Amino acid sequence: MNTFYDHTEQGYNEREYFDQFNSSKVENPRKVVITAHNSKSYQIDSMSFDQTPDTYMFQMKDGTMASMTEYFHKRYGIKLRSKQPLLFVNYNSGDKVALPAELCHEASLPPNFTSDTYKMREIQPYKITCAEERKKKILKLVSKFINDETLEKWGVQMQQNMAEIKGTKLQVPMILTPEGRTTTFKDFTDRRVKHAQPLKLRNEEWAFCYSARDAELVNKIIQSFK
Repeated sequence: MNTFYDHTEQGYNEREYFDQFNSSKVENPRKVVITAHNSKSYQIDSMSFDQTPDTYMFQMKDGTMASMTEYFHKRYGIKLRSKQPLLFVNYNSGDKVALPAELCHEASLPPNFTSDTYKMREIQPYKITCAEERKKKILKLVSKFINDETLEKWGVQMQQNMAEIKGTKLQVPMILTPEGRTTTFKDFTDRRVKHAQPLKLRNEEWAFCYSARDAELVNKIIQSFK
């Protein structure tokens, strides 16, 4: 998923960036982001192009002052880009949290995202569809709490023994193509289908072979040639 920094790399200028993500615009409610360094979600209230990780200073717990760049390198081992906007979260208590744009991933999908086959394919590796993989991640999470001192003081105990329920494993579904061939669902979704119909082209002629779902994308490509 794109980070807020990616939008500056894609050619957004400061005015466009502000119009797209500023929470004061009625049509654009507060944007929710998930940060890469601690996996927490935040609702963004404002942003600033005038401050950078090198210039933004705050007080540490020991009373010393540190820049955002210094803090992230010391705390998380992350080297931040010097030139990038900062995002801000305002709390009712008056506290303010500053976040570097390059670590803030958009938590919500942009408009028409699910209709874009290629973008959906990009996030496929991040979707946990395998039962064994889900089990591994759950056990890894539980292991972090087993020896937690705070939970132990509360008398909370966790075990890694997962409940097992016997059932019947269904066969992998197969897809029947219009040509009468069968293929797995994964191969079907990955578009591993060859176009068998011959197509004769003259010199300097181009042809696009695409499915109905990709029509909008192909039209954009064609328009870019005009």
